Amino acid sequence: MLNFNFDNHNIRTIEKEGDIWFVAKDVCDVLGIINNSDSIKSLDDDEKMGVGITDPQGREQKTSVVNESGLYHLVFKSSKPEAKRFSKWVRSEVLPQIRQYGHFIPRTSDQVASGDFEAYRRVAMLVGFDSNEASIRANIAVKKIHHINLLENIDHLALPSPKQEILLTPSDIAKRLGIKPRQGNIKLIGAGLQTGFRDAKGKIYYQITKKGNPYAKLLDTGKNRSDGTSVVQIKWYESVVEFLGES
Repeated sequence: MLNFNFDNHNIRTIEKEGDIWFVAKDVCDVLGIINNSDSIKSLDDDEKMGVGITDPQGREQKTSVVNESGLYHLVFKSSKPEAKRFSKWVRSEVLPQIRQYGHFIPRTSDQVASGDFEAYRRVAMLVGFDSNEASIRANIAVKKIHHINLLENIDHLALPSPKQEILLTPSDIAKRLGIKPRQGNIKLIGAGLQTGFRDAKGKIYYQITKKGNPYAKLLDTGKNRSDGTSVVQIKWYESVVEFLGES
């Protein structure tokens, strides 16, 4: 028998003729299904069976087990928000490991977050962000999902640019254009490179537009706004000065 833990719930499994079977009561407990018997009865015959399992006192107890298909049918019956996450965890982590190694090695929360970080980083780079900004955006996504700030954990919030470009603030841009410092952000908005918003407290913040992506870089401050969103600092490549001068 192989056991694994999901959100402090013990899930017992057995192997029969190369297939993994889950103790139905354990699955129902995770999914918040109170009437175990009726739920199990509703499954097809090839999705369930009765087996003898030895309890901690050494006694053999008759219990119901379900296969992978039966487990997913029980997931569909659950109204708990954890059901989808449980199903994905079993499908993408538990079963592949059991089939490959004969046992399950649970990943830590940091390991799960790191895997998602790499996935989001690859997506960001595929849509055109450079390595630095892709990492920042991936870190923001991971913070939303797992509430873990991976870059903060390694004390490295501001990632160096691969080419070490000179980065400018809106005030720097305004100075180079010969306009007042406060007009820097206004100029960037007027050129369609960024947009301005106000948070719940009325404080203004800015976001880069698609048009502005080639000229800007995001730096994560490690802070959150009152509405829970991450505070990022926008800095601009020197090329934006020439673009704004011509616009």
